[in-house]
Amino acid sequence: MIRAAVAAALIWAAPAAAQDANPAIGGSVAEMVFGVYCAEPPADRVEAPGTVSGVINIVSDLPVMQAGQLLVPAELGVGFGVLVDMQPGRSFGQAIVELTHPPYPTNGVEVETYITDLSDAVTNLVGFSFDHDYELVPGPWAFRVFEGEEEIFEITFEVAPPGTLPPSMSPCAGAFTS
Repeated sequence: MIRAAVAAALIWAAPAAAQDANPAIGGSVAEMVFGVYCAEPPADRVEAPGTVSGVINIVSDLPVMQAGQLLVPAELGVGFGVLVDMQPGRSFGQAIVELTHPPYPTNGVEVETYITDLSDAVTNLVGFSFDHDYELVPGPWAFRVFEGEEEIFEITFEVAPPGTLPPSMSPCAGAFTS
């Protein structure tokens, strides 16, 4: 299930980014942390017709990231994505999140999109959590976030087949499923 949230600000060091780096971070981003986290039950859901589920989950608290981890275990209850702080004065009310992934076996969908707000007043979450078996598709999963002509950031995670990573890589498998 696709997740987005806005919550209280956090502080962390921003990685330096070159144009071809992973992640590729645009000038509007002040700080970013990425990784794998345990999925939480949603506090709310918002319609997102460009997604398979038709909704995005809104969480009340930001997840605790296993920072810097781009390798994701394909297991129910596991989430992955970014926490991002925007530069002062750089908020986006209609940012498009484009998530590209290997095709789902149930319907062949490879691209899902939704609109989100990215505020300079709070830390923002853009992520995905495995809530259904059909979502457990190994391969590259990429988030591209942009508004108009401005690319805000892009990041690619590698989802590993279920059961191929050591337990330390998936400490929250089964934590939340819808």
